[in-house]
Amino acid sequence: MARGGRRPGAGKPKGYKHANTLAKEELRRQLAERVARDFEALTDAQIQLALGVRHTFRRDVNGRWVHLIDPQEIQEALNSGADGDVYWIYAKPPSIRAFAYLTDQAIGKAPQAVTLAGESNRPVNYVLTWELPQP
Repeated sequence: MARGGRRPGAGKPKGYKHANTLAKEELRRQLAERVARDFEALTDAQIQLALGVRHTFRRDVNGRWVHLIDPQEIQEALNSGADGDVYWIYAKPPSIRAFAYLTDQAIGKAPQAVTLAGESNRPVNYVLTWELPQP
């Protein structure tokens, strides 16, 4: 009688996927379809998150602050050069993580430095040896 080791026909067949794996793959497929369908809107939302939500105000002739909504008025106010008469306030600050994600996707992730150290932060030394097969 065999005691361990390889036995013919034992174990799961090659390529077998557990029910949990199949369920995850199906969810991943459904998510990919939804993302593909709404890709432009999702990209715009990610860009808006990276930019933040900004409100622009301009001082009127009476000295009161007026909330600017029209993009043309905002552009004119910012380009007017009137120091102290135009301000903007962030209702939601720009997201650095969203910006980093967008740049990583668009131009690739920046190289990351990796330092290997052993005990007491000393460099790790590897010694490789091998033997050539005898003819």
